[in-house]
Amino acid sequence: MRTSVVIVCGVLAVLVALEQASAQKVCPQCACPAIYDPVCAFNKVTRRYRGFSSRCEMDCTNKCRQNRFDFHAKGRCGKDKIQQRPAPTPAPTDV
Repeated sequence: MRTSVVIVCGVLAVLVALEQASAQKVCPQCACPAIYDPVCAFNKVTRRYRGFSSRCEMDCTNKCRQNRFDFHAKGRCGKDKIQQRPAPTPAPTDV
């Protein structure tokens, strides 16, 4: 009896996982050339920098995420790039 319950629970768990996987949006596959031309990008939502091996890799990542990365500078994200951080947008004021 216990074995039957365990098997049924296992089958249900697999079916639920398959349903959730098919309901998720499938990320498009990108074919970027194998060229190392690093770029530094900035995410306005998380306010963090991230390096990508190329602009194409950054663009492909943006197709699969809701938190989009904006191009910040060519080259790796180092102290010299991060110190040039974009200024936050000022809040509107009522006059």
